[in-house]
Amino acid sequence: MSERITDWDALERLRSLFLKQEVGPGVYWRDENDLLNYHAYFAARIGWKWDNVLSEISGRGFKVHSRRLFDWACGSGIASLRALAHWGEEAFDEVLLWDHSLLACRFAQKTILDSYPNLRVTIAREPFPSEQLSDSMALISHALNELSMEERDRLAERLSGASQVLFVEP
Repeated sequence: MSERITDWDALERLRSLFLKQEVGPGVYWRDENDLLNYHAYFAARIGWKWDNVLSEISGRGFKVHSRRLFDWACGSGIASLRALAHWGEEAFDEVLLWDHSLLACRFAQKTILDSYPNLRVTIAREPFPSEQLSDSMALISHALNELSMEERDRLAERLSGASQVLFVEP
């Protein structure tokens, strides 16, 4: 078993970008190394939040009635991974990913397929794909602080057609 070496400089650079809380910080992933380190540390913490939220809503009677996960601003794919772990791969036909970074989308796609090789995992070419979201559960995580009010309004408008929407924010 090989041990992964943590790139503390990459984590510190990413952390400082996240703490700035600025609107539209742009793409912060330089390479796959950034995503590997992010996924191992920062995304893991976000994953614990997702686990908590999913457990809470399920305990309150929330049921999945969407056949597609749409992970908006997917980052390393942690929200989709936690939803799939919680409800099971059989609950969904597809995971659709979008992020302002194609590198992040590809990383998320690979990470999800490593755990769920029989699941269809595709990358959306635009933030709001042309296909209907009416059979989609939209997952949005730790993204709102990066959007202007106008962008938040646009996001709300576009996601209003989704079957289900789950937000986890700091």
